[in-house]
Amino acid sequence: MSPRRPSRGVRWAALPALLAVLLVGRDVSAATGVGGATWTPRTVEMVVTLAGYRQPRDSVYVFLRLTWDKAGVKALRQYERDGLRYTQELNDLGGRMSGTGFFVSDLPGASYDRDDDDGDGRWEELEVTATEAGAIKAGRTYVVGFHVSRWSRPCDGGCPWRWTHRGTKLWALSQLSSYFLGEWQAERWTSPYSYVSVPRMARPRKGDA
Repeated sequence: MSPRRPSRGVRWAALPALLAVLLVGRDVSAATGVGGATWTPRTVEMVVTLAGYRQPRDSVYVFLRLTWDKAGVKALRQYERDGLRYTQELNDLGGRMSGTGFFVSDLPGASYDRDDDDGDGRWEELEVTATEAGAIKAGRTYVVGFHVSRWSRPCDGGCPWRWTHRGTKLWALSQLSSYFLGEWQAERWTSPYSYVSVPRMARPRKGDA
């Protein structure tokens, strides 16, 4: 895991409600929670919807719906007493698409971060941390939404935008993070446990709806 960079993300007050569903990811459940950990949600559902960024239909929203059971919440409380907080991550392990910085979540005290682990100008690692201890409730479904684009730029300014038509898989994994040097940094994490596939796509023409 690379050191976390300061977040430039902004939280959306709302997301468009009429976007068509493209792909639905696998429902995941396990006796100990997703990823085989005691402190993770019992179930995670992933849904992808088509979106726009620089042009219509050039990006996607990935929504994750997280539900804890009583055992998972009890285990999470033990880690929260040590200062750790639950973090939901989305990661393009192929490094093809990039997080735009836009997100939405009702996790308590949601804090956003993104990272470019391999230094290629794409923000392939996206995270939301529930910073409020004791606030996650068993049986309630929480939502985290990430905006991921086929556009990226290899520097902060002055570089041309790049497009990728290639397909990829966007993976979910869970972390426990501590606050250190001004940001939330992972101390424990699961293996990736659920994904949605994003197919190849030609660059949309200007004016396409």
